[in-house]
Amino acid sequence: MGIGGASAGAKLDVTGNVMIDGGADEVQLTVQGHSTQTSDLVLVETSDGTDRLNIDDYGQTVFSVSPDADSDNYDRWVTIQGYMTGKTTKDRNYGLYVSMQRPAGQELDVGDHDEAGIQVRVDTHAVTTTAGTVLRAIDGEAKADNPDGTVTNLFGGSFTAKSDTGAGDVGTMVGLSSNVQNNAAVDDLLVSADIRLMRQAATEPTAEYVMQVRSSSTTGTGADAAIYVTSDYSDTHAADDMAYGIDFDTADIGTAEIRGSNGETLNNVTDTTWAFSGFVAYNEAAGVIVTEGSTITALGTYQPISSAGAVTTSATTAIADGVKNGQMLILVNENASDTIIIKDSANTHLTGDVTLGNDDTLVLLWDGADWLAIGGENNS
Repeated sequence: MGIGGASAGAKLDVTGNVMIDGGADEVQLTVQGHSTQTSDLVLVETSDGTDRLNIDDYGQTVFSVSPDADSDNYDRWVTIQGYMTGKTTKDRNYGLYVSMQRPAGQELDVGDHDEAGIQVRVDTHAVTTTAGTVLRAIDGEAKADNPDGTVTNLFGGSFTAKSDTGAGDVGTMVGLSSNVQNNAAVDDLLVSADIRLMRQAATEPTAEYVMQVRSSSTTGTGADAAIYVTSDYSDTHAADDMAYGIDFDTADIGTAEIRGSNGETLNNVTDTTWAFSGFVAYNEAAGVIVTEGSTITALGTYQPISSAGAVTTSATTAIADGVKNGQMLILVNENASDTIIIKDSANTHLTGDVTLGNDDTLVLLWDGADWLAIGGENNS
């Protein structure tokens, strides 16, 4: 029936305030659209006809908000405000809860679908050169503000990508994706993620890290890497090159740039000098079998070699080129009795041909043109 005796379908003009005072425990206000409804179900507007709130026949809601005339204070266009009450087990309070689900029967059969629980777009077309302005898509803060209380966990933001038990395969899963795309010029700084620890209390925490990386898998062989650095384009594409994988140049490091899993450190203690707290060890490469007149192609710095008999390397290229000036190579003959002769002046610069017997070594340095002998030992 209509309001105050008005017939269904009739227009009701009300001057002044309207209050619904419920007389029973039931729905107090129902807006029911017509069977052929296409217009908005609810429209809230100003006296000049400017739309402020529209709820269409599908329930899609649009707030059309403008800041108020007071330019000295913050304007929050939509405010959810209340007290977090309740102290029993598993009592939970959320200021805004968004739940979306694609039901069975709505399977996607074409690509180019993009869905999000919340989509935020903040855009400026203002022409201004005033310094100090900030534009953020999301500004979140979790705050402990009780001087006598204790908060067990405080998170500024928490993101989870989850493949539930029994779900099908997922091609790619990323917990947090941060992207900076400057199609226009950026003058001062371009950073995809700025992570800052700003402790202002004198109390030192038990542990204090600017960033913590954890692997919490309960099955399989674990993560391939804690941090993986890569470029999206090919090695020949100069635009995606990074000058350094990790740059400590302006960092104030107290002890060392890198500490290993067993405590050893690598420290750029002063200009031009790297200091190792432990030993430098080269993994033993797979053995190379040397045949008569062949070229040794090393597989690692510590390179064992062997042969089926006494042999001599190629007289023109005894050892294949190094890949970087300053590269070290240690040849070790693992034959029990057979000798291997490394030719001089064959991509090598030695004091003469070098004969390696059992466990003999030859230490070499690549200078970009030749392998230079810098040491070795006759251990036969």
